[in-house]
Amino acid sequence: MSCVKTYATFRLFSKTHTVNEISNAIGLKPTKSNDRNENARIVAERDSTAWMLSTKASVDSVDEHEHIDYLLKILLPAALSLSRLRNEGCLMGFSFCMSIIRCMVFVIQKPLYWAVRSMR
Repeated sequence: MSCVKTYATFRLFSKTHTVNEISNAIGLKPTKSNDRNENARIVAERDSTAWMLSTKASVDSVDEHEHIDYLLKILLPAALSLSRLRNEGCLMGFSFCMSIIRCMVFVIQKPLYWAVRSMR
């Protein structure tokens, strides 16, 4: 079976920063985000701000390497800011979604350092 659709997402979660603070720190706008909301019904939304940058609408390929390369080209100029955010307690990593058939989706989490090491 071959993939029908593939995309990658860089995901950053913070218990202390807002979406705007993260965007300003790294100089990028997310493709999807939500600020921490103490009244949210979903526990993850109550606990953390989520900032995500996805290739879903930007890269038309089933090769996951093309998706991660695209994200890294965008994120590498912000490496120092991302490092500072990580030191301030932010969690970050990459997820890959590969649809083999329309109802089957696989998601694989990879940490940021994995992607940077794979570029070397």
